[in-house]
Amino acid sequence: MVDADALRFDLVLVVDIDRLTRTDDQIERASIIGPFQRLGIHIATPAGILDASTFVGDVMIGLQAAVAAQER
Repeated sequence: MVDADALRFDLVLVVDIDRLTRTDDQIERASIIGPFQRLGIHIATPAGILDASTFVGDVMIGLQAAVAAQER
C-alpha cells in the first residue's frame, strides 16, 4: 500500500480477486480495494481489467470479493 500511495504502479495483476481479499468484513475489504479506487489503480485478472473508479468496475470487484468471502 505504501507503493500504491507513492503511485509506483497503476495496475495490479492477480489470478482472481480472491487473491486480494477473502474477508467478509466490509471495512477490511474497503481498506484493501479503496486505495486502488482512490488512486485510479486498475486490477487485472485473466477475465479482463477492472477499473474500481467506475461504477461497473466497483460493482464487479465488490461482487467478486463478496463471493470469495462466502467461499472461504
